[in-house]
Amino acid sequence: MIAYLILAHNNPHQVIALANKLKSPNSIVLVHLDKRADTEIINQLNTCPNLQLIIERHPVYWGGFSMVEATLALLKAGVKRTNVERLVLLSGACWPAKSMKQVEDVILKDCDYINIGKQPVDPSHRFVSRFTDYHPMDINSYNPQTRKNNYESIYTLNFAKQLPKRELPKDMAIYVGANWFSLKRSTVQTIFDNTTLLSRAKELFRYTAHPDEAFFQTILMKLVEDNQLSKSLISSNLHYSDFKNKGRVGGLPKILDETDADAIRLSDKLFARKIDPIVSADLIEFLEKLNSSIDI
Repeated sequence: MIAYLILAHNNPHQVIALANKLKSPNSIVLVHLDKRADTEIINQLNTCPNLQLIIERHPVYWGGFSMVEATLALLKAGVKRTNVERLVLLSGACWPAKSMKQVEDVILKDCDYINIGKQPVDPSHRFVSRFTDYHPMDINSYNPQTRKNNYESIYTLNFAKQLPKRELPKDMAIYVGANWFSLKRSTVQTIFDNTTLLSRAKELFRYTAHPDEAFFQTILMKLVEDNQLSKSLISSNLHYSDFKNKGRVGGLPKILDETDADAIRLSDKLFARKIDPIVSADLIEFLEKLNSSIDI
């Protein structure tokens, strides 16, 4: 059984459409809804029989540790289901790029899929300030998306800039990568069983920038290093995204449309992101027609 874990913030109709697409006899769909979402969104999602809202909810801020907390809540809810063997993290802005048969065939292989950099972060790495500086991304008034302004301008005004820098840990390498993954149940259980490592990672990555792009990579590589996890990790991002046409803040991926159809078709990616129900309508129609015969 596959548990598709969806991080949702808004657009309930899109989340419902995604859940209806993902749900099968071989899967369940669990949704973490941003605690800041209004009651109407909850009511709309509750009308969908193909998804389950998890009870534990966190207010989620772009680039903050709250993204990790929401992901951990989904993983905990997933492993509580004893028949779940694979856990796949998605956002509400994802859509299958391949047929569901092709998706399930890949996910059910005996391996973990998570994008991990070949080398750990070092003091010269372009991402190092994410972890050595303090970033109060979960404080609403300091979050760049809340301020609707240029990230660097916000950062230079940030009071956290005045705080001393932190040193990278010497006994635990930090790895970065994309924050969407597919993990085996046994791998997720190993993470939760290592309570000391998990607590240390929470302390390390709280008040960093975009910790969801390093938290699980760092834990998994530490477990591999300590021989607590087999080297079944495949460094692969299962998502097709386009970062060439960057968004307004922090290099967000382009919202995909019909001009991306051929590139997605020719790729080996299982999911496309980011999808918008209006902008991406023709692309979704193309993908559904392309993959419909395979799902029969």
